[in-house]
Amino acid sequence: MGKVERRNEEMEEKAMSDPVGSTIDRRAFIKMGALVGAGTITSYGLTLLPTIQKERERPGSSDSKDYKPTWRMIIDPSKCAKDCEDCITACRKENNVHEDLFWIRKATIVREMANGQKLEVTAPMLCNQCDNPPCHQVCPVDATFIRPDDIVDVDKHRCIGCRYCVIGCPYDVRVFNFYENPAKMADENVNPIYPIRMHGVAESCNFCDHRIDKALYAGKEPITACAEACKDAGHSAIVFGDMKKPNSPVSIKITELAKNKVMLKGLREDLGLKPKVLYVGL
Repeated sequence: MGKVERRNEEMEEKAMSDPVGSTIDRRAFIKMGALVGAGTITSYGLTLLPTIQKERERPGSSDSKDYKPTWRMIIDPSKCAKDCEDCITACRKENNVHEDLFWIRKATIVREMANGQKLEVTAPMLCNQCDNPPCHQVCPVDATFIRPDDIVDVDKHRCIGCRYCVIGCPYDVRVFNFYENPAKMADENVNPIYPIRMHGVAESCNFCDHRIDKALYAGKEPITACAEACKDAGHSAIVFGDMKKPNSPVSIKITELAKNKVMLKGLREDLGLKPKVLYVGL
């Protein structure tokens, strides 16, 4: 039996063993993705802080081999300076993102309030790192994969450039790289730690997973490039960390919000994707 036949059988077995209701129809995601305009998102639903706190109480010690982090990013639009793009610059430099592509961008987020009015804010928009990612579901070759720590990433050697993931993303944050990156590894503007990829592949934010791995190996607190740049700029509108660790920046932020009874929610939670990026006060 050839590799292709074995691969097809594995995918069929995976589909057959998938519990009823655990997957979401691909066509439905593509339709929902059409509701999202470039740079503008209307969000509904509500993330209750007690639910977040309950998730923080999952068993497991960070010192044990079977420990699994629960990464979360919290974005506070009220602290985001409208004309500041330090997070975009830092992301582009850290991940060698082409100047015409954006892994993170400033977007106008609109929420319909209960009284019929609309709340409109400007805030960073990036891959929401869903627990139930449609980009992973629609990928025909499993190039979009989920790491053991639940971070969604792209195997750029496996990606065939079909762009199904780009269409399937309801947040409009998966991009397709049309450009051959001409930069040399010796160039001062290139980060030698992150690989330069060729054109014809899909890509998006992966929470700077290479920084996470490096920090954990060194026993340090991981932080994404965008969160670090925002902190250095004096805004701290972006906070990242392991939600299960009580002393992590994101846990401290969640405790603060719960104490002040401030709402924390993800975008388009009605889609059932369970995004790891949460917004304050929306």
